[in-house]
Amino acid sequence: MAETIIVGSGIVGAIAKEKMLEKGHEVKVIDKEGSFNKLNSNQSVWTVIPPLCGDLLEKCLHSIKYYIKLCEKYNVKFKRTGIISDKEIGKRISYDDAKKIESEVSFPSNTMLYYYEEGLFIDGRDLLRKINSKIIQGEVIAFKKESGKITELELSSGERVSVEGNVIFAPGYMTHKLFNIPDLEIYKGHLVISRSSFNLNTIIFYKGKIFLRDNSGNVLISSDTEKSSDGRINYEKVIDALNVVSSIYPLSNTLSISVGFRTASSRRKYVLEKVADNAVLVTGYRFGLAMTPFIIDEAISYLPR
Repeated sequence: MAETIIVGSGIVGAIAKEKMLEKGHEVKVIDKEGSFNKLNSNQSVWTVIPPLCGDLLEKCLHSIKYYIKLCEKYNVKFKRTGIISDKEIGKRISYDDAKKIESEVSFPSNTMLYYYEEGLFIDGRDLLRKINSKIIQGEVIAFKKESGKITELELSSGERVSVEGNVIFAPGYMTHKLFNIPDLEIYKGHLVISRSSFNLNTIIFYKGKIFLRDNSGNVLISSDTEKSSDGRINYEKVIDALNVVSSIYPLSNTLSISVGFRTASSRRKYVLEKVADNAVLVTGYRFGLAMTPFIIDEAISYLPR
């Protein structure tokens, strides 16, 4: 069976690799970073919150089952848990009920709260590290197409990679460098990591901020996103996120901040296009982790067997 080349090793590329391996394909992964430590996907809180998937909620519930199996396969830590929010994402719960679930979170007593039972947190960094055990470093800057098929990839180093089988492009926020997708926009967010000795059982989605506490006591916090490709830290967004979280949950003075990017299309929830007879472009939406498994299934169906 001819080798499948995957361009990009973030969460979309990693799941594409896993699913192609499951189908018995040989797979080669090319990424401009060459190391999972530098991957943009790492700047994530690694949660699946199905109500945020809108009309794709059922598919996102299936994604939870898929990730649990994957984490068990690779011995990666995960936590299946509920979500408490001030947004109407599940059943209404009283202040007292919320305190029974999260005794050390100080929700304002006059805030309407909701609870959704099916959420997931995974150690995504560890999962990416284990799936992406071998990555070829190289930035794909162009490709050659003959008779409707991609036959060659050109790297920024000048090297040319021959294509014998299929290609799955999963370049994420770098998509615009290879393809002209008019309505594809780049959004910047921040992963803020603090610590806390206080217990936290669930994923909290409060005033637009998502946060949780992992098994090591790290508190992972997502800031609001903004339409930007600027890699500098927006301290106003970071301070806002910290103020919101610390207003209801105690944090230590320990702090690390990293910038991450996501893509979004104004026409659809994710980008999936057949770009050649043997190639498909796929990139996730802002909730890429939740949607990736079924997006990749659809992408693979576009390719010749």
